[in-house]
Amino acid sequence: MDWLRDPQNPYFAKAIVNRVWAEYFGVGIVNPPDDLSLANAPSNAALLDYLERGFVESGYDLKWLHRQIVLSDTYQRSWRTNETNAQDRRNFSHFLLRRLPAEAAYDAVRMALANDAYRQKMADLEVSRALTLAGASARSNGRDAQSYALTVFGRSVRESNCDCDRSNEPSLLQTVFMVNDPAIQEWLYDARNGWVAQVAKEYGWAVPQGRSNNRQAMEQQARAQRQIANMEKQLKSLRQRLQQARKDDNRRLVEQLEQRQQRIQQQIARFSASIGRSDEEATPSTGGPTSPTRLSEKQVREVVQQAYLRTLSRLPTEEELRTVIDHMLGEESPVEGLASVMWSLINTKEFQLNH
Repeated sequence: MDWLRDPQNPYFAKAIVNRVWAEYFGVGIVNPPDDLSLANAPSNAALLDYLERGFVESGYDLKWLHRQIVLSDTYQRSWRTNETNAQDRRNFSHFLLRRLPAEAAYDAVRMALANDAYRQKMADLEVSRALTLAGASARSNGRDAQSYALTVFGRSVRESNCDCDRSNEPSLLQTVFMVNDPAIQEWLYDARNGWVAQVAKEYGWAVPQGRSNNRQAMEQQARAQRQIANMEKQLKSLRQRLQQARKDDNRRLVEQLEQRQQRIQQQIARFSASIGRSDEEATPSTGGPTSPTRLSEKQVREVVQQAYLRTLSRLPTEEELRTVIDHMLGEESPVEGLASVMWSLINTKEFQLNH
């Protein structure tokens, strides 16, 4: 591939133009993009010649090339097809849907769920972004959430100069990550850098207890919940034995079982306190639910519109707006309601696909 670095080579400008075009459309004017040969004709030779000539005359100005492409009618065409171009994948008669590259997908999720201050830091590159990482290989990949997510979404391991080691194909692992990975929940409820927490603070919404802000805490919370469930089962069995011992008038056994019951109840209370559950939540209660934060429809409308703009870059339709407003007004906690809306939006095809 040394010829790509030689401007005197007749294929130099053509190769750069074709590669940039392929990055925008997923398909090169010559496809595959790296196969420039007489045996592989371009789909539109006049277009390729025009861009190549303009690129050379501009002094190999990449900004000129990018500007020409993004301002073209071709780039701005809809992904929706009609009866004449539904099967076309060669002539750029409509935009071809494709999944965002791994780095762009990761950064899009982080920026969608981050508060305004953290988003600005990402935009100014004051904090690391996936697009700015130096690189990765199969041997040097870390085990943090970022490295795992980028691997799942098919980031190139940079062990060859072939595009084949990067995958833009959807997979089940990607769906599982977006739907159920602890990292997504962590970013949703991040009290320091999360947008949901920012909105909750602005409107004075109460944050539900037990919501963790990091993966380790979430895992500890899950373990504590499992232990509470096991102890509650023990407590239920113990109460049955205690009831039978009282019927049998076995005072010694009653005393032993009562002491054991008290110890288990104390353990449940300690574990409940560690994950933010109240005593009323840890034991059956005859009272009603706590009073929810009161929301106005105007307030919810504003928040929903912001959620759509930061995820889908558009305002919701009236039907979407009505559905989401009804959902949030029906939630006991507005924080949980907004988090579920954000979770739903980042899992839409509209968010995950370049269209």
